[in-house]
Amino acid sequence: MKLFYGSTLNKKQNDILYINDANLSLPFGITYFEKSMPFLDNLSYQKCLGKILPELFSYQNFSFWWLILPSLTYSIIDSINFIDRFESFLKKTNPESVKIIGNFEKFYLVKQICQNNNVSFSFSKFSFFKYSIKNKLKIKFREKYYSNILQKKFKKRLTSFEKKSNIIPTFKNKLVIFSANVYRRKYFDFEKNLETTREFVIDPLIPKIKEMGEELVGIDVDYSFVGETDILEQRLNESMSWIPLEVILSDIPKKNKSQSLVLSYQKIISNNEFQTLFCYNGINFWSRLESDFKKISSSYYLPFLIDMIEKFERFLFNSKPKAVLIPYEKGSYALALIIACQKLGINTIGIQHGAFDSLGHNDYAHTYLKSDKIPFGIPIPKHMLVWGNSAKNFLLAKGYPKNKISVIGNPEFLNIEKITNNQETLRTKFNFSSEKKIILFATSKLQRGYISDEKRAYDEYVLEELLKLYSNDPNYIIILKPHPVKEPIFVYEKIIQKYSSKNCFTKTDNILELIQLSDVLISVESSTIIDAIALGKMVIEITFDDSSWMDPKIAKNILILSDLKNLKTNIEKMLSDEKLQSILRDEQQKFLLEHYNFPNTDINEILNSVINS
Repeated sequence: MKLFYGSTLNKKQNDILYINDANLSLPFGITYFEKSMPFLDNLSYQKCLGKILPELFSYQNFSFWWLILPSLTYSIIDSINFIDRFESFLKKTNPESVKIIGNFEKFYLVKQICQNNNVSFSFSKFSFFKYSIKNKLKIKFREKYYSNILQKKFKKRLTSFEKKSNIIPTFKNKLVIFSANVYRRKYFDFEKNLETTREFVIDPLIPKIKEMGEELVGIDVDYSFVGETDILEQRLNESMSWIPLEVILSDIPKKNKSQSLVLSYQKIISNNEFQTLFCYNGINFWSRLESDFKKISSSYYLPFLIDMIEKFERFLFNSKPKAVLIPYEKGSYALALIIACQKLGINTIGIQHGAFDSLGHNDYAHTYLKSDKIPFGIPIPKHMLVWGNSAKNFLLAKGYPKNKISVIGNPEFLNIEKITNNQETLRTKFNFSSEKKIILFATSKLQRGYISDEKRAYDEYVLEELLKLYSNDPNYIIILKPHPVKEPIFVYEKIIQKYSSKNCFTKTDNILELIQLSDVLISVESSTIIDAIALGKMVIEITFDDSSWMDPKIAKNILILSDLKNLKTNIEKMLSDEKLQSILRDEQQKFLLEHYNFPNTDINEILNSVINS
């Protein structure tokens, strides 16, 4: 059998098997980071040209390695997972030859894997030529293209601010909230009975902070190139003062900004000793990373970040806040802010924004932390607020100082009593029978209307299976809850129409209400799993190719992990087995206490101490 890799088709024709990445069962959830996290951590300890890697990229009194790493991490993780899965696929199928006809960014990876496994390798010369020309043209015009986009972004966001106000609020002795726009999210206000938007994890803390007499001001951060103004305009209309980050930056740096630093950087990444650091299982994947490393030298990357640090310093020196609270302290802009604040002696506070302890994440792969003894380590906030002891222990194992971590619980669960509602009341509200079992399926944008990878259209497969099992069953209702962030639903509607289902309903209402009126929640990967557990509901997490969203060692005690083949058995077991439900609920309470400090204790004293430290 011959293998053709990079095909848009998934088929076998005569003795040729056409495949692409979809056939390789690339991992998701915690499995996605399993191989890469140790590599990323170890990378920072490697020596090159006589220096530890972060020191090699030192500038003034910090290392800009940490500023550029977030832009490189995806390619590193993708390369490692690809090498691992392609090699396994090769051994499983045992082809006589491999020909690459597409996905040429992985050309040299495929070639090396074939050589290591004594498999004949060839490629489509014409397709490779087209790819090379297109890539060269993209690189040639990249600087001008992205610089123009960034300038338009600045203009658009500054115009939104100027329409609302030309006054820049003082930061002096105030608590500054430095928050990316993705952390303003939809929220259902149960007291006012309406949907609104508010600050994720921060909003529940604001009344407590104000009660302490603290004044707040916000910086709206947009990590995208194109720029977004909807969230910015929402924030500008709040009673709390907000400014876009662009007010501080004023403009993008000139092309020759930090020229000597850029030349030094280019010299490092051109060195063969540096390029050989990027090896996994005997495969050098520098070719997959080279383009990403090179674009870092463009004016909109490295010079932009260095310029950002300098402008943060000038601005905060003249208007020095008491402290800065950062919901996403691992982003490159946040790291630039932390570096500037450390120079000025300004208190910085990170706050947990996701379940990194039970899910794993490359942001928290590193143990090479900045300290007096390690000046070029990754900058960390002066203090970290985490949800539970599990996250605290996770960070302690990474080397975070014990006296700089405080457990405050998940702020989203602070007022849980205000969002709980009677199941019967909710079923009456939504006109659902109290006699029927309700299955709530929360999607994760894993469908072909959003991603091109057909094999990873897991949400489609789950819905299809649910309808095969329960469509028009008089004892069941299926509620489909699409992902709240711009998920197209036409794909799901076609599947529902295919089964002529009268008992499957697509609902975009508040997820917390939908969870409470349901009997069981099903999802592939979604934070609604945690919401359901906090509200005392039974949960089934769907697995594919032995990959799961949550750490299986944790998940097996608080929910059921199920593949599609066993979904019917597990749904009916979950709904009928009261002993199992009791065991899971007991374990869920332990999980919530360990991971979310739930139910929460009084945190006013902790907040006051951290802000004023």
